[in-house]
Amino acid sequence: LSFTGRQGYQRGDGWKQLKKDGAHFDAELYILKLADNTSQTHVGMVNETTWQRAALTAAVNVDKRFRTIFDHAAVGEIILSESFQILDINPVGYHMLGMEKESIVRTAIFQFIADDSQQMFDSALQNLSGGITCNGYLNLIHRSGGHFRCEWHLVSFHEADKPFYFFSFRNIEEQYSTQKRLEESQRLISTLISGLPGLAYRCLLDPWWTMLFVSEGVNRLTGYDADELLGNKALTFNELIHPLDKELVLNTISEAIQRKAPYEIVYRIVGKDKTVKWVYRDWE
Repeated sequence: LSFTGRQGYQRGDGWKQLKKDGAHFDAELYILKLADNTSQTHVGMVNETTWQRAALTAAVNVDKRFRTIFDHAAVGEIILSESFQILDINPVGYHMLGMEKESIVRTAIFQFIADDSQQMFDSALQNLSGGITCNGYLNLIHRSGGHFRCEWHLVSFHEADKPFYFFSFRNIEEQYSTQKRLEESQRLISTLISGLPGLAYRCLLDPWWTMLFVSEGVNRLTGYDADELLGNKALTFNELIHPLDKELVLNTISEAIQRKAPYEIVYRIVGKDKTVKWVYRDWE
């Protein structure tokens, strides 16, 4: 060992000290040269560091576990600074945005949020407080300039007394587009059905002909509103059928269903005002 000055010392860690029982423990060693011109006396001090090394190892392992989970997550994940600057992003995240990681880090998250989603996102941030998650749906911008729909979650956390944010997002463009097409299809069907002069319906094959869907034409035909018939709320459709025609309707429809064949039938119904009307009913 070499010393500098009259009170020089050396410190070394990573030592393994042997106990009386033969066990080992982690230690750091201090050797101090006494300030004495005529003496070569040194003082050695041993400090056990087992718990410090264990804590350090645990911290390293936690960081490794987080990095593994972060890098292999099935959704996009971003670590944000207090000012919402992107500090880190996982592979799924930058692939969804169509960019390299180096082009994204150190930019603001707002640069990737479409104009039609900025206000909603800003409003959500206003309600965010420590440890509370906010979430929703927004459109993100792809490198190509196109937008894609995503579901997102944001939570704040503190590290070394500094605030950070964890932002995760999942591409739901396919589901969103499918849902929009379904809604448009349902709107179109509803518009077409509402213009029919008669009644369109969907019902269960039970003794009451329990209605699951009834078009608006039901009021013109029977005098009852659709919600009165849906789920047998006020009365069953079977109660609308004239008592003398109930058996005819039941037998005709049951036989057609058994044969998996279309049917046509003419029978009478009794309206809300007790008037009797002849109706034509078919099914294919």
